[in-house]
Amino acid sequence: MKNKILHIALAEPSVIVRNGLIKTISEMIPAVKWQYAGSVSELHRMLSMSPIDLVLVSPMLAVNQEKAVQQLRAEFVAVRFIAILTQLYEPALLSLFDASLQLTDEPAAIQNLVIKNTGDEKSDDTSTQQPLTDRELDVLKLLVTGISNKEIADKLFISVNTVITHRKNIVQKTGIKSVSGLTIYAVVKGIIQLE
Repeated sequence: MKNKILHIALAEPSVIVRNGLIKTISEMIPAVKWQYAGSVSELHRMLSMSPIDLVLVSPMLAVNQEKAVQQLRAEFVAVRFIAILTQLYEPALLSLFDASLQLTDEPAAIQNLVIKNTGDEKSDDTSTQQPLTDRELDVLKLLVTGISNKEIADKLFISVNTVITHRKNIVQKTGIKSVSGLTIYAVVKGIIQLE
C-alpha cells in the first residue's frame, strides 16, 4: 500500500462515527481519499463512477434493502464491504458483508482490518486471476449449498484433505474467503443459478 492512495467509500449516517473512523484509519494510512454515501443507491452510483478499494457501511442502510445490497455485491465483486456495527443486527443481514468492525474495537484492530481487506495482493490477483479447474468448480458448486467438507468429499468420492486443498485453491484464485462471497462470485460467473 506504499505510495498508493486508498479509496474508501463510507456509508454511515452518524457524523461522530464517520469522523472517528476517518481519524482512526488516517492515523495509520494517511493516503486515503474518502467518499460519502447516504444510501445504497448513492453507494451504487459512487462505485460505478470512481475506483473504490473498500466500502465501510452501516448495516442500518441495508435494512429492507437486502436485494439491492446483494445486487451491488454481485456487480462489484472485487470490492470488500465491511459492516460498521453500532448495535446488534440479525445474522442474515450481517452475512451480506465480508467483515465487520465494532465501535469498541481498538484502533489498531480497525486499522489492521482495513489493511487486511485492501492489501495489494488482492488487486494483483484480480488482474491475473487463474481460472478454476473442473474439480474446483465441482467443489465450489457444492460448497455454496452449505454442506460440510465431509459431505463434499463423500459426494465427489475424494478425501476431506483434497476438499480442503481445493477450497484453498479457490480462495487463492478468487481472492474471496467467505461462503457468502463465493456464492455471489458463483452467481456472477454463471457457475450456479439462483432459484
